[in-house]
Amino acid sequence: MHFTTIIAAAAISLLAPAVSAADCVQQSGYAFSRDFCKNYQGAQNVRNGWSSASSTGKWSSSGQCEDAFQNIISQCYGQKDGGKYDYNDSHMTVYFCNCESA
Repeated sequence: MHFTTIIAAAAISLLAPAVSAADCVQQSGYAFSRDFCKNYQGAQNVRNGWSSASSTGKWSSSGQCEDAFQNIISQCYGQKDGGKYDYNDSHMTVYFCNCESA
């Protein structure tokens, strides 16, 4: 029984770094969306490290802007280079880059 506990603890410790890294990426993207959407009514183009976001503005609230931004993150990050979201007169484009600088 003691041996099983040791094996379980070792398996959990191996998984912990992978989970933490994924959380960091999501939290970083979601923090960018909150900062970006503080100006939800105005047009803007903002760079954040290797990523960028642009918007025509015209969102009805910061929450609506954040929902659009987070929708792009959840559907596109890790699968595409970015994404776009259109709603009525509002348009948003977010680009990601998993590049490494030389």
